[in-house]
Amino acid sequence: MRASAALLSLGMTTTSLRARLRACRSFLLTPGSRPDTFTAARTSSGDAIIVDLESTVAPNDKKRARENALSYLRQAASEDLARLVRINSPRSVEGLRDLLALHESDNQPDAIVIPKCESADELRLVADVLDGAQSTIIEPAMLREAERVIAIASKVSSNAPASAQGSPS
Repeated sequence: MRASAALLSLGMTTTSLRARLRACRSFLLTPGSRPDTFTAARTSSGDAIIVDLESTVAPNDKKRARENALSYLRQAASEDLARLVRINSPRSVEGLRDLLALHESDNQPDAIVIPKCESADELRLVADVLDGAQSTIIEPAMLREAERVIAIASKVSSNAPASAQGSPS
């Protein structure tokens, strides 16, 4: 099976989430390790923010990125901005940590982006950990484009000099 991104809706019906995401003209991908970019994304004209905990975050920054994402989710949500979190693969230790942190949090994103998803079992695992399988799993066509954008952003991020990445200490 070809791995692809999948989307898990939290607290929204499939129809309303699909409608909301289809109405989005732009998804702003921001590394979870860069909380300063969350505010910029929120005040920009973007329709959705994807806080990435996966490929745009250095391995040593994963814990801090997770904490930043949870802090962002504690802020009041905006009707005009869909909030998504791209977790690490649920087949990895970091992905399981992401899931447990989200499970223990009182504040949830509108949806979870699951990278490199290879099976329905992975989707069930994520849904079970987050809310006892009450989530709705969808894979809209626009995620294919989002995957390409994430791949490009990851490549650019990994090729940028350390000083240009601006990772705060």
